[in-house]
Amino acid sequence: MGAVPMEHKVHSANQDCGPFYVEVAGEGLGFAAAHFTATAEEVEPLHGHNYRAKVRLWSSLAPEGWVMDFRQLRKVATSLCRPLDHRLLLPGESPFLLVCEEGKNYRVEAGGKTYLFPKEDCLVLPLPNTTAELLAQWLGGQLLLNLPQGLGITRVAVGVEEAPGQEGWWSCNLCQGGGHEG
Repeated sequence: MGAVPMEHKVHSANQDCGPFYVEVAGEGLGFAAAHFTATAEEVEPLHGHNYRAKVRLWSSLAPEGWVMDFRQLRKVATSLCRPLDHRLLLPGESPFLLVCEEGKNYRVEAGGKTYLFPKEDCLVLPLPNTTAELLAQWLGGQLLLNLPQGLGITRVAVGVEEAPGQEGWWSCNLCQGGGHEG
């Protein structure tokens, strides 16, 4: 078998065959949190997970030869997971439970039960439920707000794993780099 001519190698390597994507997961992209989901049929018992998040960004390559520096992406994603860690995640927009402030506490009414939780242990999220899919969507929205401008991101995806083999994902195609053109 003959060698590939050098001009072919250079041409192939420099072709913009994108879009490219990067992914960060693992260290720093997790949080331990309690929650319960509520539907018209059922309110789950209060329980917790050791959640793991994954973040993917699609774009053409920057002049440096990357979509985004992994360290920078990990730093942003980690900063979004930190406030969720060791909290009770409450859905502030649920049609099936009521979350009310009572002094230093949140009173939660769900499925005929009333709970009282210290505010400092809770995080009320602007979500109708605290499912993995909706947590992924919320993290994705926060990610887009916190990414540096000028990256030309065309798509973002965020996954949240509740347990091994159980992940909820959210993804979004962005118009013309999602406003991150700078």
